[in-house]
Amino acid sequence: MTKPVALNAETLKRHPLPPIASGDKDARGSILIIAGSREVAGAALLTAMGAMRAGAGRLQIVTVESAAPGLSISMPEAM
Repeated sequence: MTKPVALNAETLKRHPLPPIASGDKDARGSILIIAGSREVAGAALLTAMGAMRAGAGRLQIVTVESAAPGLSISMPEAM
């Protein structure tokens, strides 16, 4: 088992976010998120928001049917 890595300023300096690249969304990569349930749909939304902030070009979310309308309103840029 590996030792957990502390999340601190030094760790963040060693693992920076990728630079914002020019180009279209196809050049920035695609992410598919499979998350959520009838009771807890927020996991899919939080993951999608993090993916977009990290620079994803295309984003698709697969979730339960009852959570889809709320997610489409909260994250209209996702498919």
